[in-house]
Amino acid sequence: STTDVLYIDQDGNVGIGTIPGQGANLEVGFTSSTAYSSTTQQVSPGIVVYNQDETVDSFSQISFLNRNGGASATRIVAISKGSNTAFLAA
Repeated sequence: STTDVLYIDQDGNVGIGTIPGQGANLEVGFTSSTAYSSTTQQVSPGIVVYNQDETVDSFSQISFLNRNGGASATRIVAISKGSNTAFLAA
């Protein structure tokens, strides 16, 4: 049996694990009863953005841009500080 996990509708909207239909350009859906733990690194369920470089002060980020060219922007940045530690910046 085959299960579809990626959908692209006629308008170019993308659904991962769900069929796009809420008007968003990208929807990610999942079902998980995993409880959040502040003491255990959890990478699933959710969206993972990572930088494989191990250099101190390397980073990965999610950017939220408004206006053409990103004149208005907000971002969430994880900055590597080495030895499995990181800081969040905005």
